[in-house]
This record gives sequence, structure tokens and C-alpha cells, in this order.
Amino acid sequence: NCRGAAQTQMDQLLAGRLEPDLQQNAERLGNRVAGLQRLSEVRDGWEAKRSLHVETQRKLEELARNLPLARKELETAEEKLRAARTEVSLRQDHLNKAQLVASMDEHRARLKPGEMCPLCGAQEHPLVDGQAAAPGLNALSEALKNAEQACKLAEQTRNKALTRLNTIEANHTAAGEAVESLKKEVETFAERIRESAAQLGFTEEYLPTLGSELAAAQEQVSVLRQELVKIGKAREHLALCTTALARAEASLQTARFETESLEKQIASLVAKGREAGERLAECSAQMVRTQEQLQAELQPFALTV
Repeated sequence: NCRGAAQTQMDQLLAGRLEPDLQQNAERLGNRVAGLQRLSEVRDGWEAKRSLHVETQRKLEELARNLPLARKELETAEEKLRAARTEVSLRQDHLNKAQLVASMDEHRARLKPGEMCPLCGAQEHPLVDGQAAAPGLNALSEALKNAEQACKLAEQTRNKALTRLNTIEANHTAAGEAVESLKKEVETFAERIRESAAQLGFTEEYLPTLGSELAAAQEQVSVLRQELVKIGKAREHLALCTTALARAEASLQTARFETESLEKQIASLVAKGREAGERLAECSAQMVRTQEQLQAELQPFALTV
């Protein structure tokens, strides 16, 4: 029947186990899976922070190697800038003196060999009669312009070198601070790993097997929960069958009571019918006797009933 089949299905699913024990095991496995997942997340966070710490440490070391190069580059650029400024100063002075000499052309034209110069008192005049021509002002101006352009480029180079050095120093400082901060975060994650592992009975040497352990626990709890779902459905089916059976038994009992009542009513009616039949037979016999008696009494009078 329905209830028997449902009970058989329940017995097969339980296989000698108790449903409360299965539920308790499912809850225990679920808690373990949750713990393993938390531990896995903490380990992933630790690995990410450790990887970032290693990368930041590498950048810090690279910046540390670049610092002396950047300082040397700035030092070289500043030396070139000083040299360029000196060159500009010399070119400017040379041009100024040449311009001063050129402004004395009228005075030189009046100088005569053997006579004293009214300005310096010299009796020899090397710049007279083409003995030494004043340098060309155009050439000196062009040389000054080139020197100023070179000085400008040297200053730009120095500024770039200074900016690069400042950037490297700032990045080096920031990387150093980041390395220290990440080191503390890595240590914090490591401590959380040790605490979570201890709660689960894990030690650090078993951490590489965490993935397989988590997968196995998830598989076990999945199978157990599926069994509990099937058992729950079977229990509901058994309850429905039990309820239906109870209703059927109640209906059968009611039918039995009704049948017994009808049987009693039928028996009563049969008894009453038998009694009525007896009375009818007695009345019929009495009627026959009465007719015979009446006929006998009327016979002398030639009358019939």
C-alpha cells in the first residue's frame, strides 16, 4: 500500500541512520565548509598582499639604484649650467669690451706714432694703421647669442634632472612607506591564517591542501543535504500516506458502524415481519373459522356468506 511503500523508501534512504544525526552532521560539515572558505579567503588575501609587498620591494630597490644615478645626472647638469653661464659672462664681457673699443675709432684716428695718448699716456699705438683690428661686433654678438642659447638648454636640462631626482626621491619615500605598511598587513594576514587554521585543526604545513580539503567538504555537505532533502520529501509522503490511511480507517470504521446499525434494523424488521406474518396467518385462520361458523348458521336459512 501507499504507507508501506513510503516507509520502505524512508528505511532505504536512512539505511539504519537517524535523521537528527544526519542533520547534525550536515550542520557540522556546513560550519566546517564556512570555516574553510574563510581560511581560503584569508590565505588569498595574504598571498595578494605578499605579492604586492614583493613587487613594491622590487620597485623600492630599483628606485634606490636610480637615486645615485639621478643625483649624478643633476650634478653633471649643474656643472654644465655653471660652465654655460660662465661662457655667457665671458662672451658678454668680450662683446662689451669690443663695443668699447669700437666706440674709440674717432679717438684712434687722431693718434700719431711717438705722441702720447691723451687717455692712457702711451706713446705706442698698436691699433693705429691697422696694426690690430678690433674684432667684429656681429661675430661677437652671434657668439653671445649661441652661448645664451646653450645656457638656456643647459638650464632646461638641469631642471629636468632636478625634477627627475625629486620624483625619484618622492617615489622612493612613498615606496619605503608602502613596503613597511604592506609588511604589517602581511603579518596581520599571517596571524589571521594561524588563528583560523587552529580553529579548524589545521597547521601551516597543511595549507597547500586547503583547496582539496575545501572541495571534499563541499562535496560531502552537498551529498548529505541532497539526502536530507530526499528524506524530507519521503517523510512528507509518508505523512500524507499515514493521514490518508487514517482517514480511510476512520471511514471504514464509520461504514462498519453504519453496516451494523443497518443489520440491526434489518433484523428488527425481519422479526417484525415474521411476527406480522404469524399474526396474519392467525387472522386468516380465524377468518376462515368465522366464515365456516357463519355459513353453518346461515345454511338453515338457505343463505350464503
